[in-house]
Amino acid sequence: MIEIRSSGNLAKRLNELANLKDVQNAVKLNTTEMHRKATRNASFKGHYDSSGNFIKPTGATKRSIGIEFKDGGLTGVVKTGTHYSPYLEFGTRKMA
Repeated sequence: MIEIRSSGNLAKRLNELANLKDVQNAVKLNTTEMHRKATRNASFKGHYDSSGNFIKPTGATKRSIGIEFKDGGLTGVVKTGTHYSPYLEFGTRKMA
């Protein structure tokens, strides 16, 4: 660990940045883990269409799960790229 002693603003700012780097690393680690879990859990079983035919899952939602970092690495976002992913996650009035 490096300690800087100074009465000026430089030492204060350098110490703030050192702590900020630790926060960025924690955000990166946890967001990456969340992405891994989301991808692992995105296993869907398919569905039946209105004619009663079984439709196999395509894997599009699983492939669309992305990771993004914002605010200089202080914010991590994991999200899907398919518009229908909330229905797969939470269901509808016609499906569990």
